[in-house]
Amino acid sequence: MPTTRLRRLAVLPATALVLAGLAVLGPVAAPAAAEPGCLSEAVTGQALPGILGATCDDEVPPVVDGEVVVTPAPRAQGWVGSKQLTFSFTGRFTDADADALGFQCQLSSRTTADQPWTACGTYDAAAEVWRQSYNGLEESEALPYTFRVRAVDTGDAARDPRSTCGLGCSTARTDLDDVSAPATVQVRVDTVAPAGSVRVNGLVDEENPTWPMVTSRTLQVVLGAGGSQDRSPVGFSCTLTGRAVPCALGPTDLRDLPPGDQRFEAVARDAAGNVDPTPSVLTFSVPRDLAAPKRSGWKQVRQGGYFDGDFLQTTRLGATVSAPGRNVRELRLVAPRGPGLGKVSVRVGQGRWYTVDLGGPSYERFHVYQVRDQFEPLVSGRVQVRAAELGRGETVRVDAVLAH
Repeated sequence: MPTTRLRRLAVLPATALVLAGLAVLGPVAAPAAAEPGCLSEAVTGQALPGILGATCDDEVPPVVDGEVVVTPAPRAQGWVGSKQLTFSFTGRFTDADADALGFQCQLSSRTTADQPWTACGTYDAAAEVWRQSYNGLEESEALPYTFRVRAVDTGDAARDPRSTCGLGCSTARTDLDDVSAPATVQVRVDTVAPAGSVRVNGLVDEENPTWPMVTSRTLQVVLGAGGSQDRSPVGFSCTLTGRAVPCALGPTDLRDLPPGDQRFEAVARDAAGNVDPTPSVLTFSVPRDLAAPKRSGWKQVRQGGYFDGDFLQTTRLGATVSAPGRNVRELRLVAPRGPGLGKVSVRVGQGRWYTVDLGGPSYERFHVYQVRDQFEPLVSGRVQVRAAELGRGETVRVDAVLAH
């Protein structure tokens, strides 16, 4: 009989033996705390599936490494001129964690609340970066898109080490986040080209509206812009007859203007890099200030109210002053008008002389005499101004000429 009992004990199931052992050991183990150095939250140390073992809480999430790079590259204040943006980023584990690395992204804009985190990123093996692209973005109208990306321990993110892991299995007390702090970048989208404009207050020339004559060597132009100005700020690049000149939105003074025909061009460019395809153009003409050569009989008088702040004066009949002239149609003389002033004769090259009477009932410092209009035949040669008639006590005064 004893022999028989021994045989029956020998065939007891292994499970029963384990249970018996547990009865001796006591109740199920209490939850374990998060363990520094824990690399995986998977159950470890189980003799059989669902029996004994333990879990731990991986306290060290991966990190987003470096800055997020945006393509196309944003300009000042984060402006880009594209509705398709690609964000490039990298990440890594800072310990020996062997789980797979992943990423979650979020893009929010002025019209949407914060979006949920979603798995993102396609790995570019050649560049060793992950990339996430978005298409069809709306115009920002000065409010930014905010892109966030965080690195994820994909293995541990799917596990909760606090969950029951089996009979006699010791669980972790905590489940810290398995994601990094997010890396953030903001961009503003503007794809609308600005529409620039240029004007000059009060510049009206009924004789030649295409090439109006200015009355000073300083001209104030006013630059404006439409289109994208409500979104990204607008600036300008400007040229004056092919030479770069400083300019800005609003009033701009063009100083020390050279004589002759001038062409001012202003190209509007917004902060996103969009360029006005049609530059704003202003054409105008600047008179040439007459200068008195030595022993010519003319005297220079400096005084305000005259072109370039001076005029020439003579009491010598036949005294002549000249200025360059080439391919001239229109010819204007700028000179005072008033009592006590004589007459002058004006011509271009070897052409005919035109007589101009400077006399008048009241004195005007700046008066424009139309000698030839823009429809006259082309002539070339120096422009000559000669004192033609002088009465008793009279003088001749001249200031500038416009020959173009």
